[in-house]
Amino acid sequence: MDWKRVDELKAEIGEDDLAEVVEIFFEEVAEAVDRLSAAEGEDELAATLHFIKGCALNLGLASLAGACAEGERAVSAGAPDSVDPAAIRARFEEGQEALRRALQTAAA
Repeated sequence: MDWKRVDELKAEIGEDDLAEVVEIFFEEVAEAVDRLSAAEGEDELAATLHFIKGCALNLGLASLAGACAEGERAVSAGAPDSVDPAAIRARFEEGQEALRRALQTAAA
């Protein structure tokens, strides 16, 4: 987790609205993660990875962003089969859980 980024979001959005914004991002990212396995062609796969990476960076999910960047490099190198949607999903779920816990702790 990039906790500095999370703190920046709190300052930008306000702590009260952050949880709601984060949940909207999580919904969008979850849908994109679901699309990874069904991506038709390298362009769609790369675009989906890029979208997830951008969202992850905005939320401070550094591990997920790194996995997506790796996937983008693999696609660019002609090795789209090396992209592991299950590993990306796991990173997303780990980051999602960590951020939700942190927001709940801050709210308590």
